[in-house]
Amino acid sequence: MCAMITSSMANTLFGTKNSIQGGSFFSASSLGDLHLMRSGVYTRMLRSYYDKYGVENSEKSSSKKKTESNAYETEISTKLESLQGNTTNTILSDVKSAAGSLDTVAQAVADLDYDKSSREEIYSQVKKMVDGYNAVVKNANKSDIVSISQSVEWMKADSKSMATELKEIGITVGSDGKLALNEDAFSKAELSSVKELFEGSSGFASAVAKRASGIQKLAANQMSANLGKTFYSSTGILGQ
Repeated sequence: MCAMITSSMANTLFGTKNSIQGGSFFSASSLGDLHLMRSGVYTRMLRSYYDKYGVENSEKSSSKKKTESNAYETEISTKLESLQGNTTNTILSDVKSAAGSLDTVAQAVADLDYDKSSREEIYSQVKKMVDGYNAVVKNANKSDIVSISQSVEWMKADSKSMATELKEIGITVGSDGKLALNEDAFSKAELSSVKELFEGSSGFASAVAKRASGIQKLAANQMSANLGKTFYSSTGILGQ
């Protein structure tokens, strides 16, 4: 016999308004956006509910059953709408492109040979990363997709947590989360500090690249969702 889907269970699956705004599991992943839960899960939940309703509540008046079932359907629909957003694929394409570019340039900064590169070469690569970073923030601000917004906030939080180290080499973190690179300050910074901050898989540049890669995938998945495409491979893994 099918179990009744209660309001508590619905909140667990879809999140309350506060949990969505705060970044719950579903809202902070591509599962929480738009059509992913609409391709079958929603229908099965309602069918399960109505089946249960008919078996255990046959003694209730038809008017009361109708009122309660309509209220439940409205509740679920509202939760889905709160996750849906109105971001078009044009905006998502810009986010995806900017994030892909940032992934590339940030990884280049992480992989740079700081011992053999000139200060000018290093500055040029770092500037590309800063410009790419700001482009992602700018384009993501046009999106109302929760998972994308949350991922960008995490990227900005990473930068704020490294604000002191970044400032030492001429990079400041603005109140809007964007980065600003001062060429004069960078030219006076110790190259050893630049290398320590950016080089390798554990450096700031690599962390930025990983965030950018995740944002790119989220944008690509949301674009597919907007077109009604499935996200699951033969192994059941959510993919790009």
